[in-house]
Amino acid sequence: MKLKTKKRLTNLTIYLFFLMGGIEYAVILPSLWLYLQSMDAESVFLGLTLSAFSFSGLFAGPIFGKWHDKTGKVKVIILFGNMWEIVGNFMYFVGINKYFIVLSRLVAGVGSGAGAAIFAQITHTTSLAERTAAISLALASRQIGLLLGPGLNVFLEHLNGYIGPWEVNALTSPGIFMCGVWIMMQILTLFLYYDLPPLEEQERILAQEAKDEEQKKNTSTNDEDETKPLMQNSDESNNEEIIPDSTIDSLTSSWQGKPIKQMKDFTSGDSRSQSLPNGDFYSTPDSERPEVIGQGSNEYLNNQYGSIQNPPSPDTGEIEAFDEEESLELKEAKIYASQYGSDKYPGKFTYSKEFIREEIVVILSAQFFFMFNQTSLETLLTPYTQVYLNFNELQNSILYCVAGFEVMIMFVVIKFLSKKIEDRKMFLLGFGIELVSIAAALAYMPNLPIGHPAALPIFLIIFVVQVSGLPLIAACVASMFSKHTTERTQGFSQGIRRGVANIGTILGPLWAGAAVSMLYVNLGVIVGLVFLILVILCLSWKRLKDPVPYWWVDKSTTTVSA
Repeated sequence: MKLKTKKRLTNLTIYLFFLMGGIEYAVILPSLWLYLQSMDAESVFLGLTLSAFSFSGLFAGPIFGKWHDKTGKVKVIILFGNMWEIVGNFMYFVGINKYFIVLSRLVAGVGSGAGAAIFAQITHTTSLAERTAAISLALASRQIGLLLGPGLNVFLEHLNGYIGPWEVNALTSPGIFMCGVWIMMQILTLFLYYDLPPLEEQERILAQEAKDEEQKKNTSTNDEDETKPLMQNSDESNNEEIIPDSTIDSLTSSWQGKPIKQMKDFTSGDSRSQSLPNGDFYSTPDSERPEVIGQGSNEYLNNQYGSIQNPPSPDTGEIEAFDEEESLELKEAKIYASQYGSDKYPGKFTYSKEFIREEIVVILSAQFFFMFNQTSLETLLTPYTQVYLNFNELQNSILYCVAGFEVMIMFVVIKFLSKKIEDRKMFLLGFGIELVSIAAALAYMPNLPIGHPAALPIFLIIFVVQVSGLPLIAACVASMFSKHTTERTQGFSQGIRRGVANIGTILGPLWAGAAVSMLYVNLGVIVGLVFLILVILCLSWKRLKDPVPYWWVDKSTTTVSA
């Protein structure tokens, strides 16, 4: 199977994974409180049940991400995570008591940790220019699930019967339905998902596939020429000599001569081994190696690695040659980073260097404030519309559907905007929209008397504007974080980011629920947090620009005539 086909099937599976997650949230949430009330549960159990899913995901994300970083496998992680979803939703269907319901959501939440490994694979298999668009499509799939959920509830609430000893009704049916959905997702993942190679390897595979296809065409042409009449002039034949592209490796790598089997860790002084494709062994005594990456005499570098020179350019006839010491410095930095360091900062990889950097702290802070504010507003929405606008359950469901549809459209728009606008600019725009809309809500909504004719249009305008900013933040925060963190540890890093988001998801409803009757205080805190993050973004503006890998290494080249 060709790589392009594998990529299409894998992307389809990723979109279905997030689609199922959106459906699960939209199917279970509407009837959850009634389900708990049927078991004489106190109101605190609603918050516990909602938080349980995010709480287990808080720990599962980094663990699954670390698993991905160690093995490079995503398919097995998704299959393992889906098993937790299947078991958790079946427990929700059984629903022995209120404690069992909380436990069921805790178990199901473990499966959401697979999302960290999926985001890591998106990072490894997309270029910087493509990444925001790829992430926005994945997040849009979840929004489609949120749109489909209310429609599925119309079907599920009419189910009535038994599966063995367990009753199927409007309250238990979401559990058994989602159990079946995740079983189907398990089958699809098994047959349609592929662990794709990194982007650089994909380019080589695609080039090889294109060359093989060209060879087949040439072979077919030659076979046809052999069947032509002998009267045809041999000078008119068009047989082409196929020359294998033997210079691909030299173009993609400037290492010549003997490969390295053992390499020195320049930060600690010990020697570390590094496996190479051909398995040759080479070791340089510590006394003969340069003390710092890229330092040392040209004679030493040439003797060990050979000369570094690309073939003549087919267009200009010039030889593009790299400065030997500088290009070898870059190559050594890349090899060192692939095992012990990072392409984002010099020296050895440490978690303090990785996560305690200005740009990372800003992005994670924005992630927390975004999820805290949004879940707080979602918690406030239903009580406000019920008191001030006299909305019922159906009208609230329509409102959520409109929001989901708007968010889905915005994610599609972001797919195209990301090709022309930097992530940090869309990020700033998203928080700017949030500040304007929530500040307007703070200024107008608490002052409007109940039943005022202007209340509904003002609310709808603020609502539409506020929702339009959400996708800009959600897509850009994931994309920017992936670009500013080390690529080989993306699984763990994405787990940390999703864990921070889960903390905001847990604390947001708790804050809003405690201050639901104090609209000024609730909205005022949200406005203050959005303003704070905007100030932080502006102060760290230069640090949020897409990073240049190996910025501390001199990568300049020179061109000489052939």
